[in-house]
Parts: sequence; structure tokens; C-alpha cells
Amino acid sequence: PATGYRAAGWSYVGPTSGRPPGSAVAAEPKDVWLRGLSADWEASLRRPPVRAPGSFPALVLSDESSWSRCEFARSDLVDGRLRRRLERLGAGWERHPGAPLPAIFPGSAEQQAAYRFLHNKQVDGEDILQPHREALVERCRQASAVLLVQDTTTLNYTGLADSTQGLGPLQERTSSARGLFVHAAVAFTEGRRALGVSGLETWARPEVEPEAEREKESRRWFRGFDQGRALGRACPHTRVVVVGDRESDIYALLKWQAEHADEAGLVVRANASRRRRVQVWDPQLRATMLRTLESQPDFETPVKTGREVLIDAQGGKRARGRRTAVTELRIGQVELQPPKERPDDGPVTAWVVRVLETDPPAGQAPLEWPLVSSEGGPTAEWAERIVGWYEARWGIEEYFRVLKSGTRIEDRRLQEADALVKCLAFDAITAWRVCSLDRYARDAPDTPAAEVLTDDERQVIGAVVRAERLLPPAEREKPFAPDIRSWVVLLARMAGWRPSKRSPLPGNQVLWRACVQLQTMVRVMQAARAP
Repeated sequence: PATGYRAAGWSYVGPTSGRPPGSAVAAEPKDVWLRGLSADWEASLRRPPVRAPGSFPALVLSDESSWSRCEFARSDLVDGRLRRRLERLGAGWERHPGAPLPAIFPGSAEQQAAYRFLHNKQVDGEDILQPHREALVERCRQASAVLLVQDTTTLNYTGLADSTQGLGPLQERTSSARGLFVHAAVAFTEGRRALGVSGLETWARPEVEPEAEREKESRRWFRGFDQGRALGRACPHTRVVVVGDRESDIYALLKWQAEHADEAGLVVRANASRRRRVQVWDPQLRATMLRTLESQPDFETPVKTGREVLIDAQGGKRARGRRTAVTELRIGQVELQPPKERPDDGPVTAWVVRVLETDPPAGQAPLEWPLVSSEGGPTAEWAERIVGWYEARWGIEEYFRVLKSGTRIEDRRLQEADALVKCLAFDAITAWRVCSLDRYARDAPDTPAAEVLTDDERQVIGAVVRAERLLPPAEREKPFAPDIRSWVVLLARMAGWRPSKRSPLPGNQVLWRACVQLQTMVRVMQAARAP
């Protein structure tokens, strides 16, 4: 029979295990023969199934369900044991935010299982992020517009260079700094409330720069935009706008968006060094973008003056102090001309908003942002909205701070960079949770606290606030308000924070400390009432 199968073009792939699914009794192993119906049948069989974001059914959760249940319960891993382990690991990260792995899983068996999962070659960081992305789609569907902000940061693991495989140089290749690059895409509402992490792309630069790069690092901006397209297809009633800084000012990316304008929009800050040429709606007027913003009639009259922009402090070569810039806004439509190396490409129509500080402090350069947007209109409302979209980019900077200082991802100690990437996925979702609490109180303050915090969490917060008399005397006997803003303030009081006229709401660092304290108390309460 085997000769006949081979003669007919079949391929022998091996014997069965001899144990039918669900049976405790062993059976005789059988030979397995396959015949490919296409030239790439072997690669097709090895390729894991791909499900579009938002294709899973909605979860039915009880009031006692934790947030990790919502974020990890819809995994598409084929192996059911890996799906269950993923959910248990997510629950561990929720109970012990920012703790070392031995503290997250103190039991010997659980700790060993966690390390096996993190070093399992059948699982990667994308598998961990996938169920969280399902929950992200559900949250995005509730908003009319979502901003998908993408940016790049580094994770420094220089101390692990000799013990962890797969790390690479972070700066110049002659430098001793070793670690990983991370390109993240985080979704925000227009009020800057973090909805979730859409993507985490990680890579290590090779120790020796190759003569011909297989793929430029700049392609990460295209992949980030494609995540926005996928999110837009999954949320047909939500306009998804991808936001990037000057590094994403790439003509091919702007052209790519124009070809897929129905799926996602794009806002980038123009890079002055690129000297991008534009044409306004007069065939005789063509110049570089910055020259056009300074001299052409389309931008002569500000549509908005006196708009305040908060500039955060910055260290390093571009050190500056924190200040507020008073700016004017101008908006106009232009045609972006293709670069010389792409002469066959046509122009791209876009709106350009110029944000200019008119009276900077003495000795300081004025703030100036030329913003390129696929969305827009010749009104002050559109100009302000586009600037607000770009300002949401600062949310990802705050997110990176929470990721590094709160979860302490750079303190993880594992033998392989791939395992660190899987830890990063868990830590990234944990950091999102804290960032979302901060902005819930600002962006959606009337949201019922029961939709965000579990019954056990609210019970612990209320008991601690009452027992330790953390409220002013006039408020101690009053019932707690049901909205999330009030409960975020109560949670922050547990960490020693007090509201004031200048700071009526807590920041992420305070909330991180409070969340760590809260989860410890919740575990103690649940253990005490367990039978």
C-alpha cells in the first residue's frame, strides 16, 4: 500500500500517537499520508489560522469578574492548555502588578508553569496580545472617533547582555548598551483615555550592521497604520485616526493612507528637515511646506488665537523647562508633491495646520508644529480638533513611563529575549489598566464605578477609607457616589494622596501605588473568606 500511495503522489508524514482524542486507552498507531492540492500545501498547514480583530463573540461576565478575565479570556491559541495557562498568567499579573516573577507566582508548580509558558516556542507576544485586542475592539466600537497613537521606545537590558540571548545594541554599535526596541500602538479616545494596546513590535538590532538591510526600520510606521486599518474595519461606525510624530512623516505612508482613506485617517507632524514640497490650490504656487505656511494666502489669517499648549519638561540635548505656550492656528489644504525618487506617484491631498507660538519667552525658540492631516476643513473647529489629536500623542509618552517605572519591565530576568517580549505583553496590558483609570476620571467621569472596578475592589476601597478616616469630617458619614471619578479619588487617598484646587485628580504614579496596595488587600480578603 505504501508504494501505491507514493506512486499516486502522496507524502508520508509519520505515525499517530496511538491515543485517540479524549481516550484514556492507547490504540495502535496509524500511518498518516497527505496529498497536497497546492504547491505550498506544507507551508499552508504550518501557518496558524488568522482571525480578524473583533470576530470573537462578546464575553458574558459577572460583576465579580476581574479585568484580566476580560483581557485574556478570548485567546485563539489552538492548544486549550495554553489558553488556560494564558488566562492564569494574566490573573497573576493583575494580582501582583509590577512584582518580580517569583512574587507573581510564589507556588513552585505555578512558577515552573509560568517559566515554561514564557519559554514555549509555540507562543509569542502576539498570542498574548490577541485576546486583549478583542476587548479593545469592543471599547473602540463605543466611540465615534479613536486615535491610534504609535511611537517607539527602548528597553535597556545591558546587565543581561552576557546571560540573555537575543539582545542587541541600543545606540551606536560601539556602545555597551544592549536591549530591545519596542514600537507600540495604543488606542485613545479624543479625551485621551487609553482604550488598549493594539500592537507591540519588538526587535533587536544586529551586532554588526548588515551590508543590505532586509527591511528598513521605518516600515514599522506602515505596519502601525495597517493596525489602524484593521481596527477601522472591525469598527465600521468609528473613525480611526493613526497619529505619529516627525519620524512618521514619510511620503509613502501618506500615499498609502490616501489609497485606504475609507479604513483609517492619518495625522503626522511634518519633519522640517525633509523639505517636503507642496502646492496650494493655485497652479502657480509651489514651494516647500514651511515656506508655504509662512507666505501663501491660504495661511494668512489665523482661524484661532490664544490657544494654550502645555509643553512638558525635557532633559538631554534639548533640555527645557515645563511651560505653557500661547499659540495661533492656521489651516489650509495643499497637495503634497512626490519626492524625486518617486516621480511616477501623483500628489496627495491633505490639510495642514500650523501651530505657532507668537510670543515665546526671551531666549527660547517659539513652539511651531506643522501638522499634516488626512481629515479636516477650513474652520477653527477642525484646526483645534487636529491639534487635539496630535496632543493625544503625549498619552503614549505617559504610558511608556508607567510601563517602565510601574511594571519595572526592564528589571525582568530571563534567559531569552523572546521570553522578555512575552513578559512585555503582560506588563503592557497591566500598564494600560492603570493609565485607563487615570483618564476615566477625566474623560468619562460619570461612568458607573461598577463597570470599571469589581465588587471586591470597591468593598476594600470603601472599608479602608472608612476605617482610616481618609475623608474630611463633613463627608465621612455620606454614602459614596457611584461614579468612577469619585472612586478613583477614593483609591488615590489610600496611597496618601489628597485632592486640591491645583490637583483635583491623581496622576498615574499615585494610582499605580494605590493599585498595588488595593490588589494586596483584595487577595487577603478573598483568602480569608475562602472555605
